[in-house]
Amino acid sequence: MQTGVPNGPVAEGAGAVGQFGVHGVQTQRDWPCLTQAEINAVLAHYPSVPTPVTPVWNSMRPFSAAVKIIDESSTGFLIKRHHASLRSVAALHEEHAFMHHLAHAGVPVCLPLATPTGATAWGNDCWTYEVFPLAPGDDLYRDVMSWQPYQTAAHAYAAGQALAKVHDTASQYTAPARGKTPCTPPQKSANLPATPATPATPATPATPATGMAQAGAPTGGLTRVAGQGGRAPTPIPAPTPASGNAPPTHNHAEGTGASCGSGVRRDINKEETKDFSYPATHMVEGTHGAQPRPLGGAVAVLGGRPLTSSMHAIAQPDLLAALEAWAAQQPGLAAQLAHRPWQADVKQALGAHHARLLPFLKTLTPAWGHGDWHGSNLFWQTSPAAVAATQKPLANTPHTGNASASASASASASASASASASASASASASASAASCLVQDTVACVLDFGMAERTCAPFDLAVALERSMIDWLHPAAQRTVYDAHITAFLQGYAQVRPLSAQERACVAAFLPLVHVEFALSEVAYFGGLLHDTASAEVAYTDYLLGHAQWFSTPQGQAVLHWVQKGAPLTTSVTGQGMHTGAKQSSGTPHTPHTPHTPDTPDKTL
Repeated sequence: MQTGVPNGPVAEGAGAVGQFGVHGVQTQRDWPCLTQAEINAVLAHYPSVPTPVTPVWNSMRPFSAAVKIIDESSTGFLIKRHHASLRSVAALHEEHAFMHHLAHAGVPVCLPLATPTGATAWGNDCWTYEVFPLAPGDDLYRDVMSWQPYQTAAHAYAAGQALAKVHDTASQYTAPARGKTPCTPPQKSANLPATPATPATPATPATPATGMAQAGAPTGGLTRVAGQGGRAPTPIPAPTPASGNAPPTHNHAEGTGASCGSGVRRDINKEETKDFSYPATHMVEGTHGAQPRPLGGAVAVLGGRPLTSSMHAIAQPDLLAALEAWAAQQPGLAAQLAHRPWQADVKQALGAHHARLLPFLKTLTPAWGHGDWHGSNLFWQTSPAAVAATQKPLANTPHTGNASASASASASASASASASASASASASASASAASCLVQDTVACVLDFGMAERTCAPFDLAVALERSMIDWLHPAAQRTVYDAHITAFLQGYAQVRPLSAQERACVAAFLPLVHVEFALSEVAYFGGLLHDTASAEVAYTDYLLGHAQWFSTPQGQAVLHWVQKGAPLTTSVTGQGMHTGAKQSSGTPHTPHTPHTPDTPDKTL
């Protein structure tokens, strides 16, 4: 993996575009940037977007490719492309339906555009696309990786408020977990531009094998960037007709991963075929859109979608048995785990943490969550007076909610809990958030690609894991942004007060929220991309390393801080629990190339 370019923002209109990866910003890309011909082919299905358009910026986020385009009037749109084995049209409709629910309740969400048929995603044999208008607000974190801190404690406070509003609204959303039931396209909303009744007619006839109009769509001829920067790209062959569900032909030349080959034939009006298009021996038949795998003849563990923040296994009383049942349903994961003593590793790294979660399992209320809450999935707006007029001063008074989840409605507006020792430690966070409170608010919530039906404490723990611990540095140099933790939880509790039990539940989830996503990454890197180095990082440094860190004194201090709002030791201060790394300040955050990172970026 090559690193070191670029360290700053990627300018619009720039030529070569790298990607966030396991070693910071790297020159190579797993998925190619969209070409002009591809953009034109996709927009043939979105006549509400004026053409011609010009691509002006490509995202560096992994797992998919996204491009910003502008029309002749400089109106902007975003096209996002997914490999069909990772996200089908049906899978995107699940995300979009949740987004529509939030938008209809007033949560600022950027909704996808619809085709004339009402679908909010379109796909061909290899790729699945979604098209968005540009979101309102400023993209202040566009070039910041996951696991980087908020720019200020005020941003953390505002992000906490916004997440609480999402959770309040999500509590009324009753859709099942992803992949359990095929999801119909969301209803059109006033937020969506009107589209003509008749779509543009593609010039290319339908492919006999699938009946799908191709319209010049890039089913072949696209390239995945080769395994090393500077090497010639390898073409992705077009699917062969009438191939059924045969395994794909993988091209291993120059370190490339799976091609979009014969195993991805599908009907976009139905649920997708086997994700990753692996042979049936690597799959449990009927995983997606059907029945979950039984666990011990009594409990069903759903497989879900790849690369989502899920708790299908970790929310079961028997963690190891549940993970075995869940892992058997993840395409390609069995092959990646076959040479590892993964059951023993899981027991050693996760067992004690899961034991602390057990008392909370019967108290959880299922609800959808965002799944990937951090600064780069939020757009921001400066509003000098709006917040100051409505917010109460940040308090550091003891929190006295009772043990039940329902008691949160009467809990104190401050999320900083009880111990008097926390007053001096959290005072600087409160002052920092309060002094900046009038500056920036969340203007729009983005990227629901990792959303799943979990529960509010799980999703809150995900948000803390994403931005409050500097995972991109080695453990000996790792910073914990406790001032941001305090501000985030205070902002959250200002909208959705937290009981003592809820805070304890969040702390219990924190060492475990990454588990299923990390294992999904192992299958993604090792199986789909044939990137064994990144798969090893996902397993050793992410799956195991994160959990192991929470057993260290520094990790235990974080859990105590989240649960009690008080320092565990005198080394924990309002300026950050750290061992050698520089604390984030209130000045704008500048992305950097990490030294020796422990874990990969994971933003869809």
